[in-house]
Amino acid sequence: MKLTAVSDNTIKNTTNNNNNNNAKKRLSFRGFADSAVVMWDIIDAGGRALQFTVEDMLGTNFPRTYKGAMSGYKHTKKINFPSLLQEGIREFLTGPIMSIAPYVILGVATALGGKSANTHITNIENLSYIAGKLPNSVDKNNFKGVYFENVIQDMLKQTLKTDKLDDNDVKTLLDGINEYDSTLENIKQLATRKEKKAAKAKAKEILNTMQNNFERIIKSKKANFKDTDFQVAKFSLDNAKTASANFENYIGYTTAFANDYLKENAKGSALDLAENTIKAFKKNWIGKRVITIISMIALTGVIMSFIPKLYTLASGKKNPDTKVYTDIAKEKGDKQ
Repeated sequence: MKLTAVSDNTIKNTTNNNNNNNAKKRLSFRGFADSAVVMWDIIDAGGRALQFTVEDMLGTNFPRTYKGAMSGYKHTKKINFPSLLQEGIREFLTGPIMSIAPYVILGVATALGGKSANTHITNIENLSYIAGKLPNSVDKNNFKGVYFENVIQDMLKQTLKTDKLDDNDVKTLLDGINEYDSTLENIKQLATRKEKKAAKAKAKEILNTMQNNFERIIKSKKANFKDTDFQVAKFSLDNAKTASANFENYIGYTTAFANDYLKENAKGSALDLAENTIKAFKKNWIGKRVITIISMIALTGVIMSFIPKLYTLASGKKNPDTKVYTDIAKEKGDKQ
């Protein structure tokens, strides 16, 4: 039997082609993976409303709308358009409205009443308590600086469980909250949408930096991290009780409270920090917060109540899923 020599070049070319194909596949997969990561980063940055909407779309809206369209298809070989409309309108309106409507109502409430309408009742109590401890020498011009410093000190004391604070730690967070507040306040003076978008992005970046500094301070100062959440800040409710909140949210509540307090209680350069004034302010904003929550629930419910009317109008009064099988049964009966 004669043996034929195999060309070395053929083997090399085949190997090279395989390697090139594998490299292309890896690049394609890497590109897909990178795109997926970017997409989910955007969804994550959009908050719980966007996260829920995307999950609802992929898990419920598209599958149920498809099932509606295919209702009875096995027997009729036709797309069930009335059922498609019913399922589509119901599913694609219910989830987004449940997610978006409360945020729109909250946005209106904060625009009309002030940002403290979005401050949790616990934090209104906490921030009012800290305002009540400020010295009488505080006026409109130095209120924010002194108030923010007291908030930061109280937060670090309760989070680290110590009265001995590092001045550099306090200064780092104080500089951050002052910059964050001034950035948000400057947005009101900006003329274009592009400038406002850039300023909001800058404010978010400052907040992220503050969060990282807060985490670094905890890691450097606490000896035991048991039951420690690096994204949670603790604070005083009164002389004995404490509570906690997400760090970034707490910074937002603090700046909102300070600005709303100045709007209501500053006259000229003077600032009213009397005990009764602080109590009245606290009571007022707790009331606004309660009304805001009730409005979010009630108005969302009212809006949701129109959805059945819309899909019934589109698909007809008879259930299209039931109707298609009734029509099939009727057609078979007529043939018999």
